[in-house]
Amino acid sequence: YPETGDTNWGDEATDFAVQTSAAFGKLGLASGTSVDIAQTLDVTGNTTLDANLSVAGTTSFTGNVTLTNNLTVNGNTTLGNASGDTITVTGIVNVDSGGLYVDPVNNRVGINDTTPSQALDVTGNVAITGNETVGGTLGITGDVSVNTNKFNVTASSGNTTIAGTLGVTGNT
Repeated sequence: YPETGDTNWGDEATDFAVQTSAAFGKLGLASGTSVDIAQTLDVTGNTTLDANLSVAGTTSFTGNVTLTNNLTVNGNTTLGNASGDTITVTGIVNVDSGGLYVDPVNNRVGINDTTPSQALDVTGNVAITGNETVGGTLGITGDVSVNTNKFNVTASSGNTTIAGTLGVTGNT
């Protein structure tokens, strides 16, 4: 058992060692008979926490980290630190209660939609800056408004058909 002033102690029967450093305020735990303290708390081997873990400051992990339950992160979070890093998420991604929703079963993304019926399903207005290319049929339900001085329809082959009434104001 440790005594006042001891900085190293262990229990050989349980293969457990503790080293403290009063000068640096560090504690190391390891399975084995010696401990090399690299940080304030240095744990070697698998660790199970049965309660909450609060971390203030920077935390780094080497190797895999597995969480069985929920992870809550408050504050700014950076995942990856290089342009070649890949962040892999397995399962549903639900940001801000459906603001962005990824359905991995059907390979669909919803924006303001948690049940996307298409590869990209947006509920709400969309603003696009730049050119758009549609490589298939463009189906429009509702009115079409073109806010420009010019509107061109060019058919590469076949006919261009307008069903219903076409109203034109000005010269044609």
